Amino acid sequence: IWFKKDDMVQKLWDLGARADIPNKYGETADEKWQAERERYERMVFLDLEWSREPKKIMEVAMLITAKNMTEIERGRWVIGGLSKAVLEAQPEFHQEHYRDAEPGGEFPPLPGKPGNGLFSDVLKSWVTKTEVERAMVKLLLNHCPEKACPLVGYSIQNDKELLMTEMHVFYSHVSHQIVDLSTVLRLGANFVPNKMKKREIGPSKYNHRAMHDVEETIEGLVWIRDNLFLPDIPSA
Repeated sequence: IWFKKDDMVQKLWDLGARADIPNKYGETADEKWQAERERYERMVFLDLEWSREPKKIMEVAMLITAKNMTEIERGRWVIGGLSKAVLEAQPEFHQEHYRDAEPGGEFPPLPGKPGNGLFSDVLKSWVTKTEVERAMVKLLLNHCPEKACPLVGYSIQNDKELLMTEMHVFYSHVSHQIVDLSTVLRLGANFVPNKMKKREIGPSKYNHRAMHDVEETIEGLVWIRDNLFLPDIPSA
């Protein structure tokens, strides 16, 4: 399709073609070209929660935004298939965070450490990894061109490495590029420490449920954009 080919668009412009004349559907060439370019600028915020022994994905959250981080569509899935015995055998971090918030369920919390309930949700889920991957691919390709949009997150390379082995079909559809907020913040601390002082550092808000962590990541990238990349506006 011509409007997906930059060289074709440029050639038409060079020849003096009118790109602002609507077709019978009311669409102009300029509008269709701009809409296609915007698809390439979108970002895929993603977070995985996974078990360690064995290393399996338990929960996925995915949220696609425009380049200004306006939400376009989101999805969240809990994958079943791990037994109670396997979940009980997970290491200390998992026991602290993924058990129930209150006593009385399948996974009562450790003393003084209410969990987020993910273990119980995994035990109740009948959704398979294949079904989740299929839904993720559909969500991605509804809004992003093939292999064009980067994954975004804190230390997102860890999630992408797991996707390579656990969800290779989805992995093959995303861009080879990533946007790692941890790296950007580290560079900010090195190169613009005065700007980094504006960042309030307190207890982590992450609750290790995938969609909550995705939303926190978007807030983090908004802060980076507004404080590290946009110029300071002098006060009046």
